[in-house]
Amino acid sequence: MTSFKNAHGELSDKELWERFLEGDIQVLEIIFNNHFKKLFRYGMTLFPDEAIVKDCIQVLFIELWSKKDQLSSIEQLQPYLYKSLRNRIYNQYKSKKRYDELIKDLKVERLIGIHSEDTNDIDISNLQTLVNNLPMRQREAIMLIFFEGHTYESASDILSINIQSLYTLVSRAVGSLRSNLRKN
Repeated sequence: MTSFKNAHGELSDKELWERFLEGDIQVLEIIFNNHFKKLFRYGMTLFPDEAIVKDCIQVLFIELWSKKDQLSSIEQLQPYLYKSLRNRIYNQYKSKKRYDELIKDLKVERLIGIHSEDTNDIDISNLQTLVNNLPMRQREAIMLIFFEGHTYESASDILSINIQSLYTLVSRAVGSLRSNLRKN
């Protein structure tokens, strides 16, 4: 469980969330500042448009604040925020019938750039193409587990699937990538 030192002392995510629910605006700022970069990076993997992702994150926090009286306690803050951002981005584009563009425009080079030193002997453009050709759920699972460093439990919560389904999803994605890399 993550904890942050601030004007309130050292508080866990759960304690921060409880104070937020009580109406502490400073805690909302702490949560925003501590999670913005990770949310932004995650949002960019879902839709590679900086302005739209930043807007979605800001709207997410505005809605959290305006609906705090309707929210309940949570155990882990980061998966909750990831899932909320994911839903916000998907809902925005589904309603505009741009969901297919969202999937087609997903770029893996932002992810590959993070770990490029680990992939020196692999043709990066080929790997990018192969990852882009994975089904959306497999791409998202790979990103959460291998690039964001989430546990399988946390990623399964974000994706709203059980942990065994996530293992299967990741296994199929890795198997597909390996198979296709061997062919090339």
